Order: sequence, then structure tokens, then C-alpha cells
Amino acid sequence: MSKRTVRSWIARQAQRKRVCFTIEDLEGAFPNTTPSIRKHGLIAACKGGALVHAWQGLYLLVPREYRETGAVPPVEYIGELMAYLSKPYCVALLDAAAFYGVARPENGTPFAVMTSTPRPRCTIEGGVPVEFISKREMAGRIAPSLVRTMPTKNGSVVVSSPEYTVCTLVQHAIDLGGLACVVPVIQGLMPSCDFGKLPPTLKRYVPQTCLQRLGFILERVLGNAEAAERLYRFMKPARTPLTVTKLVPNLPMAQCPFDERWCISVNEDLAPVYPQEA
Repeated sequence: MSKRTVRSWIARQAQRKRVCFTIEDLEGAFPNTTPSIRKHGLIAACKGGALVHAWQGLYLLVPREYRETGAVPPVEYIGELMAYLSKPYCVALLDAAAFYGVARPENGTPFAVMTSTPRPRCTIEGGVPVEFISKREMAGRIAPSLVRTMPTKNGSVVVSSPEYTVCTLVQHAIDLGGLACVVPVIQGLMPSCDFGKLPPTLKRYVPQTCLQRLGFILERVLGNAEAAERLYRFMKPARTPLTVTKLVPNLPMAQCPFDERWCISVNEDLAPVYPQEA
């Protein structure tokens, strides 16, 4: 019978379809082995492409199909990583939209994950970069009404709901290349959205100014009057008057057209993407 080594133990974890393991798991499997021997085995496995040091004390097992590049898709391990960090999370923005059938633009943006403050510092070596977006509202947990559990190749992952995804795309549009880049993604998400059943908790997570911008986009740019009207009723501006808001926060609004319904200073020209009436 061959002697069990650290490398053979790691290979066995991969055969069992484990996504990752901790240094405590390894110490438990080799209680009588010195730390230097365990470390040597970890280094050898990393050099061989079977392992990636994902976080302090956490190692990511690399399936054979990804060993040439070492780039394991974050969606396959993000749930385990966030559980290890004891932080709530949801896949967000363009990566959330992809779960609802909207092709992710090849714009070089990192894999987006929303979580509570303080924001974790990504230390995953190589592979697809992960960007953590911290939200004070997510302290403790994320409202269940704003997320969905979606299947992945080896398990499941928490993803922002279509409606919350649309809101956060508008909220973080500047980081994604601007509203002009975000509008086509929002349009692709419309079949998955139901603005008639927006949860009240959405107002705690999304600023009213963001909802105003979204309403303007739905009605004036996408021509979706039904969704825009449902969002308008959700906002109840009669009770809470809308404040003047710039369509693009970081651009000036002097001498810009003004949209009365959404109280938006239209400081960027977003060409309508729906057929115009003659």
C-alpha cells in the first residue's frame, strides 16, 4: 500500500469534487506531519497547477479543464469563499445579468460580488479577478427578496434578482463604461423583471435618485411605459416629492433638458432604442 502524501490527499479531494479546503482540513488529515512537510506539499501542488492559494488559510482546487490557465471561474467557488469569510454576498451587475440570459460584454471588468462592509481585499492568485462591492445595507445578511439561488456546474450560488440587478447597473454605471453601455443590458433583463412586484426592501438598498434614473431609462430610452409606470407607483412621489437629479452624476447639468415626470436633468444624450412613431 502506497504511503499517503499531501499531494495524493489533495488529488483525492479533487476526485471528490471538492471546490476548496482549509489549512485546518489539511492539518486534521495529517496530524503527525510537520508544518514544513505540509507546506512543501502545498507548494508542489500549486506549482503543478492543481491548487491555487485563494485566501489566507484557504486553497482552491483547480479542475483539470482549467489547469492550463489556472483561471477557475469565480462563480464555481465564490459561495465557499464567502462562507469561509463569514460574509453575506450575491453575484452582481453584469455577472448577475448573465444568469438571466444576457450575454456578458467583453469589457474587461472583474467578476462582481456585492457584500457587507468592510470590503474584503481580493488575494486570489491569477485567474479571473474578483471585485468586491461593499454595501452597508448588507450588514448581517442580504434581504432574501433581493436575491435568488441559481445552479452552477458544481453546486449553487446567490445572485441578485433581475430587478435588483437592473437597479445596481444604473447605480454603478460609471464603473461599467457609462449608461450607454448599461442600457442594452437593462433591455436584455426586461423579460425577467416584474416591476409590479417590487419588494419594499428595495428602497432601503437603492437610493431614490437611482430609481429616478432607472424610470427615465425605462420610459424615455427603452420605451417600456408599463414597467416605468409600475416603478413610478412603487416610488410614490406624491408622498415623497422627487428631487432634481442628474442623469449622470459626474457630469454638469447646466443648460440641459429637464424631464418633469422623473425630475431628471438629462445631461447625457441616450438615443432611444425602441422604434419611434412617425
